[in-house]
Amino acid sequence: MKDVKRDITFDICRAICILWIVCVWHLRDYVLFAIPYKIVVGMEDMTIAVLATFTFISGFFLRRYIIICPHNVLSFYKARVKRFLVLFYVAFVITNVVYYFFHLPYVPGIRDAVMAVSGVSMFFGPMPLTFWYMCMLMVFYFLTPLFLVWKTQRARLVAMLAIYAFFFFCYFKGHLELRVLYYFPMYCLGILCPGELIVWEKKHSALVIPLSLIVLAVFRFLLGMTVPYLFVLLPMGFAFLFAVSNLIAHFSIGRTLGEWVSYASLNMYLFHRLYFFLVVLIYDHHPYNGVEHVIPLPMALFVYSPLLIISCYYLQKLYNTHVLAWLHWLRYMKYARMIRQRLRDIREAARQRIG
Repeated sequence: MKDVKRDITFDICRAICILWIVCVWHLRDYVLFAIPYKIVVGMEDMTIAVLATFTFISGFFLRRYIIICPHNVLSFYKARVKRFLVLFYVAFVITNVVYYFFHLPYVPGIRDAVMAVSGVSMFFGPMPLTFWYMCMLMVFYFLTPLFLVWKTQRARLVAMLAIYAFFFFCYFKGHLELRVLYYFPMYCLGILCPGELIVWEKKHSALVIPLSLIVLAVFRFLLGMTVPYLFVLLPMGFAFLFAVSNLIAHFSIGRTLGEWVSYASLNMYLFHRLYFFLVVLIYDHHPYNGVEHVIPLPMALFVYSPLLIISCYYLQKLYNTHVLAWLHWLRYMKYARMIRQRLRDIREAARQRIG
């Protein structure tokens, strides 16, 4: 069971984040435009904040699930499979097949592919390009019932600290991706965050924006790109992006575009590498690594990026209206077979009694 109410501010926030990742951070790998190194460093800060925001939102939306019995756990995992894993596996397989067709293996081998789709690559590596974030979220989702089963925030926090200690142990043993140590606390903060805090930030967005920027600038100047700075950047980055999203939510066009892009965001993340690789083939029929600076910047921004958003929007719509309906139909067919079998058993038992 979960809270079904939606907050448009979260949709806008998710839209800003996916546009940054897909249409700015990763798009720079494909366009004919050289970005100065100092700007790239600043963009990296923004990218970390964006991924932290995604992670926080994922935890925040799952915090209302009620986990009491094994049936609740199974229902939680089923929901994650339908919402997340099916599309992840489809995108992962198609991307690897297309790259392999052009003799450019996206993942080095079968072993690495199996580890990626099972989430184990988070512990033993190597994490696949771009899909690493999905592999990490998969593990977070798997662990979530261990937190939600506790009714008090204190008990949930203790469970989270125990898992974090385990992650630290794995990392120092050389069996964990470092980025997990950054983003797992944001996922936990999302689960622990009270709704009142979100309401407070929405009321004080005009104050949060300059305040978060000042804090980030001071700590960036004093600490540089260090681990302590990262643990300031993660929550402050979310606070800044959410406050900006709340201001945008006051405009109807911002709400409309935010809803559209947010709806397409999962598919945009899963398929954008494959999409831009196919666009690269228009300009270079024999790519040597799939990441080449060949797309003109205006075309990338005003033609290919909007086409990606529209395609992913309707792909998600197709998945929600047809694929999920088909999965429901399969479940009902299974129940129908069970009922028919039960009726046959009853009839057979009746015949035996009569005989």
